[in-house]
Amino acid sequence: MTTQRKTKRKVLEAGVLLFFIIAIIGFTSSWKAGLLWLLADLFLFSIWSSYWKKSDIAPHINRTSKVFLLLVFVGLFGWGGTFFSGTLTYANFKTPKKLLAENRKKTDTMFIKNFENEWAIKKVQGFNDEYIVDYKLSKKLDTIYFQLDKEATKGQWAVKAFQKQAAFQKQIDSIMRSDYEREFSIIKPKVVILPDAEQEEINIADYRHYKAISRQSIINRQFSTRTGANIYLENYLKNNDTYSNCYEHITTNYSDKGSYIAVQTKIKTCNSFGTKITLIVIAKIDLNGNILSVE
Repeated sequence: MTTQRKTKRKVLEAGVLLFFIIAIIGFTSSWKAGLLWLLADLFLFSIWSSYWKKSDIAPHINRTSKVFLLLVFVGLFGWGGTFFSGTLTYANFKTPKKLLAENRKKTDTMFIKNFENEWAIKKVQGFNDEYIVDYKLSKKLDTIYFQLDKEATKGQWAVKAFQKQAAFQKQIDSIMRSDYEREFSIIKPKVVILPDAEQEEINIADYRHYKAISRQSIINRQFSTRTGANIYLENYLKNNDTYSNCYEHITTNYSDKGSYIAVQTKIKTCNSFGTKITLIVIAKIDLNGNILSVE
């Protein structure tokens, strides 16, 4: 065996041992990675064993081809093992500049969190447990929520709250721009004032009740308190030749359909022979008294 072949064999022996160790480590991370590195080790082992033979394993392969095969080998087993393991990806190889930028961002984020907490605490304490009683920061630190107490949420709470919210927003924007311009470019905190949840449910229920009463009041104004007839429909019937002869109202009922009311009225009228007949008229009338249809 020539000196050159002995050198190659020793290099391959070191490679076989190294790849075997890497294969074992690979199995601890992922069986796919370990299997791939083990295949690479077997590949090297087959080449290493050939150097015990008299003939070279690849006497006709030139230097360029050998370099290409080496690159393919490293690419398949080096990158492949890394890809399958999932523990070492190209994204994890960070330059010092990138690491410095990330550390600075973490530092800035921590500073912003401390600043927002201190600023919000002072605002809450300034109300002495009245009106605004608590606060909360969003996970991304881009929103500061202030909580109103139950008394402050009664009635038309939103008008005053929005004015206070705008004042808070203007104040924190001014502080961030003047004193913490770099941090402000990372996160721009938004101020939101929230109502007391329990009281807001009461407000919504009261509003719906008020709206229902108001709607009912509007509908009631369409009907005569004396006869119960729909004023707009009765005026229409009295001025219509089909119903105007001997017109006499009997009864009227209605149902609320949302965008209109369906009115059913029973009347007496005279036909062309002068004989009194009873008719039932059905009409659709909107809340403004406009007659949409008559049957």
